[in-house]
Amino acid sequence: AIDDLRRIEAILKSQTPPTGSYEAARSHTQQSIREIAEDKLGLKALEETGNYFHKTMGKGGATRRALAVEILRHIRSLRIRGFARFATYLEKQAAGALPDDFSIPEDLSFYA
Repeated sequence: AIDDLRRIEAILKSQTPPTGSYEAARSHTQQSIREIAEDKLGLKALEETGNYFHKTMGKGGATRRALAVEILRHIRSLRIRGFARFATYLEKQAAGALPDDFSIPEDLSFYA
């Protein structure tokens, strides 16, 4: 991981951005950090994932299943943290996109 960071650093030091400054990237990063801090439950991300999930309706496939797992894990994490009221219609839709024998452990571990 540190090697990757050093490669990125070398690239950034050897090139200048088209605008001549990284200020726009810095500003965007700060805005992203503020948004994350303001949405500790990740409800905006859940909504965005849910919207994308609904766009894949009828398409099936690995992408839809991956989105379903992401949604279900997020909702389970909300339940664990005491926010069960967010376990809604989206949870049922996501569960319906997965095979009947598929399950996500209640403790959110990746291995049963």
